[in-house]
Amino acid sequence: MKFMFFISIVVNLIAPLAFSQGSSPVSDHFAMSAIFGDAHIGDNAFTVHRRAMKMPVEERYEYLVEWVLPNLQHNTIRTAIAFTPTHPAPPIQGEDQMDADRLRIADEAGLSRVQVGGRLVAPAIDLIEAAMELGRLDEVRERVDQFVPTNELQERSQLAMLIVVDTEEKKLDAALSSLEKLFSLVRAGGHSSFAERCPETLAVWVALRHSETRDSAQSIIYHLVSQQLRLNIHSGVPAWEVHLQSMLGRDNALRREAIQDLEQRFGTPPALKQWSGTNRVLSVSRGQGKPQSHWRTSSGHVENLSIHCDDYLFFQSPLRGDFEVECEVPPYDWRESTIYVAGKWVAPVYNLTSYKIGNVRGEQPRRSLPRKLGKARNWLRYRAVVRDNVFSTYINGRKIHDEPLPTEHEPWLAIRSVLRNAGVTRGLRITGKPVIPESVRLSTLPELPGWMPYFNESVGSQNSSWRQSGVSFLGGGIVGIRKSMKAQMGRESLLYYVRPMLEDGEIEYDFYYQEGQTLAHPALDRLAFLLDRNGVRIHWITDGIHDRTELDPMNVTDEPANRRGPTDLPLKDNAWNKMKLSLVGNTIQLFLNGEEVYERDLEATNQRTFGLFHYSDRSEARVRNIVWKGNWPRELPSVKDQELAGVGIDFLDKGLTKLTDVFEHDFAIAGLQNDRIRVYGSGWQDFIVEQLDGVQVTRTGVLGRYMTDTIAPRCVIRGDFDASVSYQKFESTFPNEMNDTKHSLLLTAILDDESQSQCSLLRRSIRLNGQDDDGLVQGMLLQTKNGQDRRTYHRVKTFEAETGTLRLARRGKEMYYLIAEGDSSYFRLIAQETLND
Repeated sequence: MKFMFFISIVVNLIAPLAFSQGSSPVSDHFAMSAIFGDAHIGDNAFTVHRRAMKMPVEERYEYLVEWVLPNLQHNTIRTAIAFTPTHPAPPIQGEDQMDADRLRIADEAGLSRVQVGGRLVAPAIDLIEAAMELGRLDEVRERVDQFVPTNELQERSQLAMLIVVDTEEKKLDAALSSLEKLFSLVRAGGHSSFAERCPETLAVWVALRHSETRDSAQSIIYHLVSQQLRLNIHSGVPAWEVHLQSMLGRDNALRREAIQDLEQRFGTPPALKQWSGTNRVLSVSRGQGKPQSHWRTSSGHVENLSIHCDDYLFFQSPLRGDFEVECEVPPYDWRESTIYVAGKWVAPVYNLTSYKIGNVRGEQPRRSLPRKLGKARNWLRYRAVVRDNVFSTYINGRKIHDEPLPTEHEPWLAIRSVLRNAGVTRGLRITGKPVIPESVRLSTLPELPGWMPYFNESVGSQNSSWRQSGVSFLGGGIVGIRKSMKAQMGRESLLYYVRPMLEDGEIEYDFYYQEGQTLAHPALDRLAFLLDRNGVRIHWITDGIHDRTELDPMNVTDEPANRRGPTDLPLKDNAWNKMKLSLVGNTIQLFLNGEEVYERDLEATNQRTFGLFHYSDRSEARVRNIVWKGNWPRELPSVKDQELAGVGIDFLDKGLTKLTDVFEHDFAIAGLQNDRIRVYGSGWQDFIVEQLDGVQVTRTGVLGRYMTDTIAPRCVIRGDFDASVSYQKFESTFPNEMNDTKHSLLLTAILDDESQSQCSLLRRSIRLNGQDDDGLVQGMLLQTKNGQDRRTYHRVKTFEAETGTLRLARRGKEMYYLIAEGDSSYFRLIAQETLND
């Protein structure tokens, strides 16, 4: 026989315990606090914050004094922090004053897709603000000053509280002194858990607001990021880790832009017209309160200073046909970006021996490279080519990936910034002859590459919760399966398309309706339109198991004034029905089987991502032939008008029209004609051979000797000029006995000045210390002065294209060294010299 004993202890960790010294020894209360209190109190910080902010200020103050400051119930200072849910549903919005202010401004300005939530909150900050409002801050400071810490964590908590008080009172010298002491403790400690990191996080959040304390705050942030996040020492709270990166972004914004109203402006859309930001949002990322995203732009340069999960900056128009995308991205230093093209993103792994590939839902298995990429320097040159329904990706001129594309491939172009990275991209330009379709079909591709599940569900495979079904050329279809559950608990399921409805447009599709069995409801962001027999009803999609509000997953709201058409919805049972969503400005209209059934204005915070919603424990969802028609621009802007293209070398191209004298020689047609071309070098006849497609030069080196062959036009150029030569199949091999060796292809201009300046652009391979590097490009200037040769080499840049074009251009006294990879018309500036005219 077995006996089992259960002891149940229920303790309210939110409200202060109502003990007095007379009724129970102080040590008993401290013991209760040690057992049930501060070790887990951080879990309640958000609830305490919400409860406090609903109280009148006097009551709030008393409540928070008891909760935050040491007393008979706990002998600690509580600096617990929390993060408000990101983009909460409208019934929850407005609880945070900062969000309420942003919503008021947005409503007055008629803005859309406004970000709210995802903010750091702390009962300690609430207490200081209430004390300031009541003129009782001295009381709080006195309690904090008199506190005697019993351990290092409480010492940091006391310092953090003093920093909050002093910054509120503008006693910034005192706050700075406390910050320096706090940093010393942080560096000396080996902390990693979220609860242990609350004091310094709270202090940094407040100290960043003032220039006098910003440097010390930044030092603490960098320490936490470099010594914990980037070493993969996790705190257990992913939202905290992302917020640390966001704090670095806030510091960056304050330093670069001197933003006075940072809290109001941080998270606002970037100052771009052709590109728009969006997040890959999840119920977990929003429920945990990961921060709002914030993009910063300047002269062809875009940087994601604060990331939510994976953030995307989408181009304004869908692109199909033949086109190219070229830009530069950093190779390391936690600033990497990837480019999303044709439903895929491709990027090299930091070790340069393999590469990553994925879609909006995440990374797929990595793939090895046949040989290691060249040394990654400050920037990687990214080039994506979509041509004849083949997608190819080049890094520094070397092709690392290609794959065939379906005719109606994903058409969206975006810059992707990934979690933990402050992604940077510069000089992005789109060229070629893309086709911009008037409509896009969303349900034809088997993997559903543009779709994202809001909850933790699988997508795209045969056994997924959401899967593609149907014949592609007939529009395809999507099925959301019904999950058998004994009790119907209102299990929400949402599949949404990541690229939002940024412009006016309409989405049409068919859905199958079988009463009580099959039904898919349309949704925009959290707003789901429930198709009820008695009329459309509103459901606000929650964050499921990650939701920390009181919003019921079965919530339903009636908006009779927004209903249109017949009293009963014209639903066809056991049949396919047609749904159309029309968005004009901020107004959404629903049409069911040709009849308007609903119209309402969207809230400013609606992110406008189209989705399919159903309760997966109640019904199956079946839709087909989803077609999106948008009022997006139908023409690709010229490169000079593309916002992220930057200045580049457009000024050189503009000057080409003034250079009317032209010398052109096609070796494939004219060969080596002596009246136009001069060839010289030791035994060049053995190494330079005419071919059908041009001239092939194969030079075998000799150990210990410098050998060169030259092909030159028989002409003299005066004034400005632009000279280029195209090459193919640049290859080199080094015998083992050759250690310090260089192989180079040069385009050289010799100036008739007093120094006989030779300006050379070199595509080269080298072997140095037994290591081969065949992916280099460099500018060189050779001058002769006083009988001595002097060479000036510009910084080597990585360039691995076997095919390309070398170019030298002089404008006035300036010589420009440029190179383009493959058949691209995009020239990269390698170097620049000031000489003479």
